[in-house]
Order: sequence, then C-alpha cells, then structure tokens
Amino acid sequence: MKGMAVIVKPTYACNAACDYCEVHKWGDLFKPMDIETYTVLNEKLEKFFKSKADITFYWLGGEPLMMSDEFYGEVLNSDKKSKLNISHAVQSNLIQYTKKDFKNLKKLLKKDNKNILFSTSVDPVSDARKLKNGKNYNEEFLKSIFQLKKESIDYSAVYTVHSGSIGRAKEIYYYFKNLGFKGININAMCDYAGKFNEKEFDMSPKEYGEFLIQMWDIWEKDTFELNITPFTSWKRLKESGKEDMLRCHNNGRCDSSLCAMGPNGDIYTCDRAMQAKQIPLGNIKTNTIEEMFIKKVHTKRIEVLKNSDCNQCEWWSYCKGGCPYESKGEYEGRFEKTFWCEGYKMLFSHIKGTSKNLDSS
Repeated sequence: MKGMAVIVKPTYACNAACDYCEVHKWGDLFKPMDIETYTVLNEKLEKFFKSKADITFYWLGGEPLMMSDEFYGEVLNSDKKSKLNISHAVQSNLIQYTKKDFKNLKKLLKKDNKNILFSTSVDPVSDARKLKNGKNYNEEFLKSIFQLKKESIDYSAVYTVHSGSIGRAKEIYYYFKNLGFKGININAMCDYAGKFNEKEFDMSPKEYGEFLIQMWDIWEKDTFELNITPFTSWKRLKESGKEDMLRCHNNGRCDSSLCAMGPNGDIYTCDRAMQAKQIPLGNIKTNTIEEMFIKKVHTKRIEVLKNSDCNQCEWWSYCKGGCPYESKGEYEGRFEKTFWCEGYKMLFSHIKGTSKNLDSS
C-alpha cells in the first residue's frame, strides 16, 4: 500500500524561546490552523492516491500543545470521514501537558490498541532551551515526563547535537535511558540561513563524527538496548541489506514520501523547508497535490550527487548525500552533499572496522 508522512504545523506559537530556534517568533504572523484546512488536506490526499493509503500525520509547531484539545477532537471527527488509513504522531516540548487534559489528542495517538507515544525534545547538557515565562525548562519538562510515567504513556526524544554535546555522549545516552525514554532521534544543528561555516554552531563535521562514534560505542556496549535513530536503521542495513527503516535524511525518497503543511495551508517539501523560509510549493486550498509535487527537485538531487559529490562513495546506501537542508547548496540553487559528510564517514568506517555485530560484508 502506498503512503506518505505529512508534517502538520497547526501553529507557530510556542511557549518556549530556545536560543537556536526562530519559529517561536512567527507565532503572531499566522493564525492557528482551522479544521477546514486539515479536512481539505485529507480530501486532496485521497484524490492524489486514488485508493486507500497509509498516511501518518506528524503534529509539530511551534508547539502543537498550544492548540486546544477541542481542535484535536475535530481532527478525530474529520478522520472518520476519510478513506485513508490514518495514524498520528506528535512532537512536543510537553510543557503544556500537565496544564490541561488532552484526551482527544491521546485518542489520535492511540491506534490498533498500541501504547500512546509522545515524541519530545530536551537537552540535559545545555541551557539553550528556555521558556518565555522565565521558568526553568528542564524542571517543567520533567514534571510532564513524570506525569506520562504515571499514566503509563511512552515517550521518545529528538536530541540536537551541538558543540556542548562533544565529549558528553555517555552522559546524554544514560540521561535518556535512565528516564525511561523508548528511543532518541539524533540530529545535528542545522543552519536554516544556509551559511554553513567551517565550524557550524562551533562544531565541525569532524567533531560531530567523534560524538557519533562515542555514542555508537556506548550503545554497542549496552547491547543496542535503546532505540537510536538513525543508528538502528544503519545497523539493520549492515546486517540485512534492508533500507526500509532509513529516515528521510538518508533514504533518498523524500520527494515521494514526505511533505509539510503550515497553519494557513501552505505546502512545503518538509518542515525544514518551512524553517528555511523557502517559497511554498503551493497551498492546499487552491492547488492539487500533483501540481505542488511536480515542483519537487530532490529526486534530481540524488541523481546529480551519484555522479558528482558522492560518486563511488562506499557509504552511498547509508547516506544518499544526507538531508538537502544540511548543505549550503540547497540555499544557493545547486545540489550538494551534507555539510556533515566527514562526520558520517568517520562513523561508518568505525562501524565497519570495530563493531563485533556488524562485520564487514
């Protein structure tokens, strides 16, 4: 069955003001999404696939918990009219979780009697995450984590690597493991202005590679217990040759498997395109999915990289040139491999040379 991941940002409003994020500044520029916009998205996706398809809506922001739970109740009602096979996921800082009851949102996240899973973000080694009300981010965050524990709800995290992370992989790993996180998704900082200096956010590709190697070794020593994205998919690829779990950064299929929608219905290649303030592909209220997707160019990027930057690279199946938005070329109208290439190659070579469970094929 065909399918797609659709990132939905119902609001740019946020209760946080993290040092490296500009999205929270957009909150007053756009009204929150109305249910009609979401319903039109559903209808357009039905027409695009022309048959039942698996669609996962990923709710991001801003902060998606700034939306009322009544809105998510309307989403539930809209889904009942759809022929799509719909599932939902959410990425939230969770600060609002203890402030009100999100019974409708939890119904959205619960599918086929599986456990509810919230994805969240936190940084145990930096004070870059801040709340607008002046309260301590991590203290307020932990209140919500303990509430999720009390309700037996699962949670995972996105961890953004920066210069302060270097040399502290063990501390970071066990923070997430000891607090009961089901997994972590590791990303490097991304410069959505497209500058990509020699040491991006005071962290060079080599330093990023060193962090990844340290994290891999800790993970391996812990018998791969915690689910780490993208490590888990790279481990599976090495062992079985299967690329089915590779995340969008590395699977080379983002043009056909991913899109994102802002509060007013503007459609983008992905949420990173939004943050980079790129021109939208169109608007869901006035354009068809076909009209918008024909403007996508990253499939062409894959073909160009195979014959240029990434020609003959032994790690092509692991990386596919990386995320377009992690390259200066994306912001200058040309195709270029990820800024973090050297770091990834360091990790892949390390896996091939040292891992007991990932012998060279």
